[in-house]
Amino acid sequence: MAPNLFGSSATLFLEASQQDVSQNKSSTEKSVAQTLQVQKTQSSKPKYQWKIVWRNMIAFAYLHLGALYGLYLLLVAASVYTTIWSITIGAFAAIGVTAGAHRLWAHRSYKAKWPMRIILMLLQTTAFQNHIYEWVRDHRVHHKFTDTDADPHNAKRGFFFSHMGWLLIRKHPDVINKGASIDMSDLEKDFVVVWQRRCDNLSLIKEKKKKKKKQNLVFQVSKVSLIDRRVSI
Repeated sequence: MAPNLFGSSATLFLEASQQDVSQNKSSTEKSVAQTLQVQKTQSSKPKYQWKIVWRNMIAFAYLHLGALYGLYLLLVAASVYTTIWSITIGAFAAIGVTAGAHRLWAHRSYKAKWPMRIILMLLQTTAFQNHIYEWVRDHRVHHKFTDTDADPHNAKRGFFFSHMGWLLIRKHPDVINKGASIDMSDLEKDFVVVWQRRCDNLSLIKEKKKKKKKQNLVFQVSKVSLIDRRVSI
């Protein structure tokens, strides 16, 4: 056996260095494998495409054009009382959103008795920003998954999208999936929120019933015409 010229300490140092190299190599291989797995998962996801909600597009165009026309009328035709009323109702609507939907229901920053909650609900309704339940759910998702695909108004998609563009297109699938996982039990126990949501959905139920009646009518007409053809034959 050849003599140890470097001593036991040098031997231990060399062994430790070899262990470090092997550990670094294994950790590098592991990180590369994880990166490849993430890339594979992302590539397997269906590509998200923007789909315009034309109803919202038309509504927003009407609101903004109406605002410009309203500003013109304020300057040339409207009375002072109309101007005061417009500014007042706008301020109250903003209070309904900020003090109501945002601070009270979304973040639970303070507590309010039912008369105050009813007032805030009515003010929030005048803001035309969907019902409180939907507003709060989207806002809680925004805070929990900020600047990701699950964020309803993801800032990484640009200023216009995060400002109002997100309201003009269909939601990203991640927004819907993550939104379903948000705890909304506190709002489901609040009769003010439940009542507003129920009233808001009544119009949708009526529309569905009208569509169903039209479909049944078309079916009945087509059925009668088919019978008539058979009789005539």
